[in-house]
Amino acid sequence: MCIDEKMVLICTFYRKKDGSFDEKKSKFLIKAGPLGCCDRGRGTEISKKKIDLSSFAEAHETASAFNMKMETYAGLLGNLKVTIACQWLKDARATPSDDMS
Repeated sequence: MCIDEKMVLICTFYRKKDGSFDEKKSKFLIKAGPLGCCDRGRGTEISKKKIDLSSFAEAHETASAFNMKMETYAGLLGNLKVTIACQWLKDARATPSDDMS
């Protein structure tokens, strides 16, 4: 089965004094159940995988593609093909200006 979906997240990363970023945890969760039951958090959790998004953060535009093995208590469920693209946004200011557009 192939589900071609795009998910967009806008995240704030905080830079440490050494130049690296603070950890930014993210969780991919696969749920199942009757049609519509997974809305608003319902449904049965089938598999989950946690990753640290800060390991993909760069000051320049970049993309990383990889397979994430999703497992259940009974074994391998399948591979989730993931591409994480990083695009640095300009610094936000309290008052918008034309320089930020």
